[in-house]
Amino acid sequence: LVTLADLNINYFSRSPRAKASHIPVSNRVSDFREVNPGLPREAAITEAERCFHCGNCNLCENCYVFCPDIAISLDEETGSLIIDRTICKSCGICIKECPRSAVFWEDGS
Repeated sequence: LVTLADLNINYFSRSPRAKASHIPVSNRVSDFREVNPGLPREAAITEAERCFHCGNCNLCENCYVFCPDIAISLDEETGSLIIDRTICKSCGICIKECPRSAVFWEDGS
């Protein structure tokens, strides 16, 4: 599970949260309609685009760029970035610079 504290949010631009509309209290007392009708379609799409995609690599290549050992490369077959553990010195820079916390160490690998 990736939490906000795990992310490097310095790579993301701030965007305002969408505000849901609601029915005024004066109208609610005599009506059984939904109090919170939700977001209009366009606002819902914009809100969904604010997603950080936590834990998912989007191939931004920050790990590759910041790796001082040049231990990270693109696997042509899978299209994923891979770490060569025979070259990597486990400095952790790739983990720190990954905006989405998609780089992590697995025990025993």
